[in-house]
Amino acid sequence: MFLINLQGKESIYEQIRSQIEKFIKNGILKPDDKLPSVRSLAEELGINPNTVMKAYQELEKNGYIYTLNKKGVFVSGTDKKNDRDRKDALMMINTLKEEGFSRKDLEEINKKIYKLGKKVGKMTVATCDVHFLDPDDELIRRIIQYGQGYTDADEQPSIYLRTTEEMLDEFDYLGSEVAEEVVITNTNKIADMIENISPIHPDKCPPVLENSEENLREMCYKKAHEMYGDELPGIVKERLDVELNSIIGNGYAVMYIMAQKLVAKSTEDGYLVGSRGSVGSSFAATMSSITECNPLPPHYY
Repeated sequence: MFLINLQGKESIYEQIRSQIEKFIKNGILKPDDKLPSVRSLAEELGINPNTVMKAYQELEKNGYIYTLNKKGVFVSGTDKKNDRDRKDALMMINTLKEEGFSRKDLEEINKKIYKLGKKVGKMTVATCDVHFLDPDDELIRRIIQYGQGYTDADEQPSIYLRTTEEMLDEFDYLGSEVAEEVVITNTNKIADMIENISPIHPDKCPPVLENSEENLREMCYKKAHEMYGDELPGIVKERLDVELNSIIGNGYAVMYIMAQKLVAKSTEDGYLVGSRGSVGSSFAATMSSITECNPLPPHYY
């Protein structure tokens, strides 16, 4: 689909950008058509992914394409009025970035973004750029930035997590109804679209070794009978039952089996294996040959 001239005067990223623009203008690429991912296009053309990324960023900046998180890159709609509004907004933002802008300028941008969202059927959501939770944390951030070599640490805005009331005050120039829509209503709509996830799995997630529970119980009782005879003394049986029921019931049998295999392999290869800490208090560890320490009180059978 793409023809790249590696010897041409035009840079590779410009060639990609201009070809996609041409495909869109000529109707070869239609609204909401999905473009190749950065990685796949880079592999297809045999170029650096950063080159493709630069072309896509330029196209998105000019309103030709848009990105949906975890879904990909798509061709923007061809409604001329919406395209013109989108490009005007982008041009205004880019100009103000270059020339500096006032609070009033920002308010006008946000009003335009809200109107544009209504035209294209997209929700506008008011957010704050949060770098710390509480206002008092600003001092800590300054100290960290000074330590990192920032010379403008004292000039940073106070980017703490605003309360709902503070956010409504920040966007009151939109009018109370619109401010509530972008601060509360739409924010909750977005939140409702997100599934509940946890960065840490609620389970212990131990490794899996088949039949760990059965093997550990069999191993322990086999050694116990070898040491104490067919009829296990009460002190031995009671302690072993308590430990094995707890270990197996809480999903830790695999840990004991792994330790047993490591000790057995080390011993087989001629390495001495010592034990420390809690392993010395585990009778199951003794009976599974993880340690030679016997934690039972003195007993003779």
